[in-house]
Amino acid sequence: MRITAPKSRTLLLLVGILAALSVRAECRYPVADGGEPHPSAPNVVGTVTKVEANRIVLHTKAGSAAIRPPVAGIYYTAFGGDDRVGSLKPGLVARAWYVDCKSPKGKEMPAVAYLEVYSSDPKDRPPPSYWKRY
Repeated sequence: MRITAPKSRTLLLLVGILAALSVRAECRYPVADGGEPHPSAPNVVGTVTKVEANRIVLHTKAGSAAIRPPVAGIYYTAFGGDDRVGSLKPGLVARAWYVDCKSPKGKEMPAVAYLEVYSSDPKDRPPPSYWKRY
């Protein structure tokens, strides 16, 4: 079977669009202590209001968001370093990337793959750019 020119152009266009979408859909977590590649946009950004064994509650621009802590039980700071999730305090500004950067379906609480806190001191406030999505 021979592919005619219009069909082959359409096929090439479709393949190009799908390739571009797959690159944009890639999930990249931040690299601890900086480095490349640039991470995907965080799924949620907010201020820690409550820390429990299996749940962290953030106050976000959209309201309140409950997330499951990372399985490893560790968070990272924007300035480098890490600490145990149990040492999180209300007032800290945090960004979270969900597992595979995807929100769960339904009312399931999202599982966090990577949790970053701006600073371990609640008095430290991030610049406005910290709150934006990439």
